[in-house]
Amino acid sequence: MLGFLTARQTGLDDPMRLRRAESTRRVLGLKLNPDRDVERIHGNGINTIDIEAIEGRYMLSGGADGVIVIYDLENYSGKLQYTCKAVCTIGRSSRYVHKFSVETVQWYPYDTGMFVSSSFDKTMKVWDTETLKVNYGKVCNESRKRLQFTVSHGCSPEFVFVPCGSSVAVYALHTGELITMLRGHYNYVDCCEFHPAYQNYKDMEFFNIKSSAALIYDEFIQNADSRTEKWLLMSSPLPQTIIIAAYIYFVTSLGPRIMENRKAFDLKGILIIYNFGVVALSLYMCYEFVMSGWGTGYSFRCDLVDYSDSPQAMRMAATCWLYYFSKFIEMFDTIFFVLRKKNSQVTFLHVYHHSIMPFTWWFGVRFAPGGLGTFHALLNCVVHVIMYTYYGLTAMGPNYQKYLWWKKYLTTIQLIQFVMVTSHISQYFFMKDCPYQFPIFIYIIGLYGLIFLFLFLNFWYHAYTKGKRLPKVLQAQTWAHHTNGVMNGNASHDKDE
Repeated sequence: MLGFLTARQTGLDDPMRLRRAESTRRVLGLKLNPDRDVERIHGNGINTIDIEAIEGRYMLSGGADGVIVIYDLENYSGKLQYTCKAVCTIGRSSRYVHKFSVETVQWYPYDTGMFVSSSFDKTMKVWDTETLKVNYGKVCNESRKRLQFTVSHGCSPEFVFVPCGSSVAVYALHTGELITMLRGHYNYVDCCEFHPAYQNYKDMEFFNIKSSAALIYDEFIQNADSRTEKWLLMSSPLPQTIIIAAYIYFVTSLGPRIMENRKAFDLKGILIIYNFGVVALSLYMCYEFVMSGWGTGYSFRCDLVDYSDSPQAMRMAATCWLYYFSKFIEMFDTIFFVLRKKNSQVTFLHVYHHSIMPFTWWFGVRFAPGGLGTFHALLNCVVHVIMYTYYGLTAMGPNYQKYLWWKKYLTTIQLIQFVMVTSHISQYFFMKDCPYQFPIFIYIIGLYGLIFLFLFLNFWYHAYTKGKRLPKVLQAQTWAHHTNGVMNGNASHDKDE
């Protein structure tokens, strides 16, 4: 140590080296004080302690038994050997005691009459030492790991930063109001620290609080399925929104401008591979939907979402995600139209349909991956097998036209699909007790099914009942937009190829 002091005095050494050396010396020299002890109150292990910084007199302790104890460290006896007495205990008999192990306790920085605690029971409590009864907030700590929070210094109002999964929840200290959720970590946050000098939270300016709209989203996303959070495109709706926006821009503006003075691409081989590839994918999704619920236990009535980690529940969730991802693959329907300069088939409803399906299904996978809300996806996969088989055979050229005698039944198949979807989902409104977790999806599916049912009934009426079949060009322009279980425009191959 003298060598460090000499080097520092002569300016030959970094002052931080002297500080580290002294800290190391003190740590290595730590010994248990034989004269000072604390009264034993906790029935199990002590998980956390904190000494208030103003007087350095009172110490908090939180135990595995859920008990919180306040000790007075002052020695009034004048004796060399002294046992610190517990001046206050929040024991198991208290109605406000934590149900499970207390993981963190911390004194409020500027008021020794208040402290904060958190527990494995997912609650955080603000305590007044005079009444020992203030409680607020539910802390979502699904990892069940040690939960360590921090209290802001010098802010008005004061805030509590609480690890919450892969985010950090910010609460107002006195009211318990959730102010915002700070995001950015890719894994669980175990602890956090507030910088008292610069009012930064891990080098993030605190005044960069999210807007009220973002706060509403944060509160909404807390109800999401944690199992799918880390899956591709599932962290937030922003990545898919960027993809969808890029898709819309390309097929409506950039693509047509690029192809304006170019010759249309001959994509016959690609179309054959693409269409039969979608057939194979749809067959696989049919099998997975059946094996993960619809053929192994679902009642076809009030089927709830299974949020457990069981193999079957995870299989259903994975199948829902695959169905969601397939909607991005099907965007190539429109891209092929643009590359083949079939711009008349890129209608508003076609682009709208391809855009809204993945966007809405993101919420389905994120919140309700399973249950009665997936029946329409199963039916849609079945219809896709039939439809894309037809498109694939059509793309193979005139030699295969003899195998397409069933073309006239395509509209009937589509009508049956929407009737079944609407009938199945409508059961919900006639059931006395169906606690489906997210009824909003029932309304969305029902509305979607009704809209397309009426569109196809209208087409059926004009094309068959009145005997006025629409011209092929008009059919291609009007009905080519219904790619998802409906005609995707490739039906015109029999004319174009």
